Amino acid sequence: MTETDGPAGPDNVPAPAPAAADPIDAAREALLDALPMHVAFDGWSAAAIEAAAAEAGVDAETARLVFPRGGVDAAYAFHLRGDRRMAEAFDAESHLAMGFTEKVTRCVRLRLELLAEHREAVRRAASLFALPPYAADGARAIWHTADTIWTVVGDSADDANWYTKRATLSGVYSATALYW
Repeated sequence: MTETDGPAGPDNVPAPAPAAADPIDAAREALLDALPMHVAFDGWSAAAIEAAAAEAGVDAETARLVFPRGGVDAAYAFHLRGDRRMAEAFDAESHLAMGFTEKVTRCVRLRLELLAEHREAVRRAASLFALPPYAADGARAIWHTADTIWTVVGDSADDANWYTKRATLSGVYSATALYW
């Protein structure tokens, strides 16, 4: 083993090189970072994706590969990233003295606080997901948010309560986000 092989693992076997980040995931994150500013002017559209791709240094072909249905896929990916960031932020906090209600409330607040600078993008996504062809995508996005919240707060229901909790929270989160 040479010095450039990296640290040795068990039994003096060289450790594998760290896997390179998936280029599609990297392109998606770069596009999602650049998109909200363009969505404010162009909506969740091909024009917004093209402008974000140019800004992020992502070629147009890769942008089409990342978001094959255009704006609806971009809006959905933006929503899922918000869920992921909310879960990460919640996990980074201490919640020992909180009950389920307080934890769920904190997650909803975190979810909205993390989106505060992108209100117009959220408003336009809500409008897009309200259109009949994309209503199922919108429902799936809201269900994902409710499921993420219940999962991150430690819900262990595995019966009808699993569905009831998520359905109820989906309605509460939707109404809260629309009012916000």
